Amino acid sequence: MNLPQRLELAERIKLAESYGFKEVPDNYRETYAKDNRMVWESSFGRHGKAWQTADIINGKWQNHNRFADFEKALRRPTNEQQ
Repeated sequence: MNLPQRLELAERIKLAESYGFKEVPDNYRETYAKDNRMVWESSFGRHGKAWQTADIINGKWQNHNRFADFEKALRRPTNEQQ
């Protein structure tokens, strides 16, 4: 599997902000939020870090999706864009 280049934390924060996300304080993992979309760090088995995304719809976390690439997770279309 060809994993994307790893970005440093400061680079990820800057990239997330360029897509309109804000860093969310979390003691356990990196987490970013924009409107009803959350993106957070998750494990990807033996491949290391991945990025999980989900939307809050009717007060519930729905539409979970996992990405190996941080920027692809940030660019994931919203329900209105799909």
